[in-house]
Amino acid sequence: MAATELCSPRIYIHDRFIPYRPHLDVDVAHARLMSPPSETKNHSLWGNDHQLIYGDVLNEILDSPGQKRVLPIAPCQSPESQRSSMSSIDSPKICSRKSRRKVVTSPKNILDMPKIRNDFYTNVLDWGHSNKIVVALEQTTYIWDVESKVCKKVNIVTEDEASSNFVSAVCWNNEGRLVVTGDNQSHLKVFDPEMEKIIHGVNVDGKTTISVIRWRNNEIYTGDRKGRVYQYDLRCPVLAGRLVGQGLDICGMALSNNSHDMVTGGNGGVVRLWDLRAQHCFRTIKAHNGCAKALAWCPWRSSIIATGGGAQDGYIKLWQIHTGELNGKMSTKSQVCGLLWSQEYQELASSHGSVTPENNDIVLWRMSRFQFEPLAKLQQHLARPLHMTLSPDGTTIASAGVDEMMCIWECFPENRDQYRKQSSSPLALNQVIR
Repeated sequence: MAATELCSPRIYIHDRFIPYRPHLDVDVAHARLMSPPSETKNHSLWGNDHQLIYGDVLNEILDSPGQKRVLPIAPCQSPESQRSSMSSIDSPKICSRKSRRKVVTSPKNILDMPKIRNDFYTNVLDWGHSNKIVVALEQTTYIWDVESKVCKKVNIVTEDEASSNFVSAVCWNNEGRLVVTGDNQSHLKVFDPEMEKIIHGVNVDGKTTISVIRWRNNEIYTGDRKGRVYQYDLRCPVLAGRLVGQGLDICGMALSNNSHDMVTGGNGGVVRLWDLRAQHCFRTIKAHNGCAKALAWCPWRSSIIATGGGAQDGYIKLWQIHTGELNGKMSTKSQVCGLLWSQEYQELASSHGSVTPENNDIVLWRMSRFQFEPLAKLQQHLARPLHMTLSPDGTTIASAGVDEMMCIWECFPENRDQYRKQSSSPLALNQVIR
């Protein structure tokens, strides 16, 4: 007995640029081929004014005004969408098909951040893998549990230090259990927020401000205002710093997830790339005309870094670390305070500071082939959002501004597939042609 074949229903996927053959009338097509071209436009094919405009645009594009087509070309949009597209055909802000993703532009939570310092050379915000946010306000460190909404105050500054010291940098470890802080007197402290106990402490030679801290596995890296990069190994009985490199004032630092590379940035717009295994700088890039604080490694291509310039520059640039080649750039005309990548959506978030309140915002960029395409603006801060961090699951951004507010933004929801299922029509513009 022959096997029975199970035939699935045929799904027609039409191409918007190739005429749909079942609509072809052979007799009419033959008559048009045999008849001489007419100088007058016959608008009987178009049923209304919207389709008339669409036909005129097609004639201009195909450079054959007034000539009728042998193969039918039918509009693939509704009259309403045709009207909107025709009205914006000369506008430079035409949104592409991919930019139809809906972004929630209002914050989910707003928290009060009193006494946060208006200092571009600090990094006092971080989101740990325990889903807790640490933020430093002058001498006090706060731990906010995102799930329980409970805020805990941790004061590790002694009475002798409290008069003149302030916490200038914070960072969680990989497990989100320990926090390391640095202050303006070169004091580095590792403490347990639950026990409120200092585990390690060290004073860096020469009193200066520790601007940025990064922690990976058992190693802590710091950058300070004297341009020094230190490495600390927690496995050593005595926490001692080892000088890795030196340059201009350092206020930005980022570690690569897939290699032993590190990038630092600071005054003069100079960006340095470090090989942590050999402990040397293998490339120096004059990236910007202003201070380069915002630095971020591309999560899906480890050889690409994004850098942002200060108020005198305002550019976001993409660099190839192996060659030092500039892969792309975008002028924002404002100070770039922070950069974050979304691996799931392949988008870039940038925070900007400006003297005008309406320009202190966070911008989401779609990075198709590393080309910048603005997607949405998150506007809530009244002053520049100096600090920005990403949640462990990559769905939410926390930003802290000089306006003494911390905003929680749900920019990258996990159920991404819902944005792909907007229409079941084979002619929907959000469908893949092939």
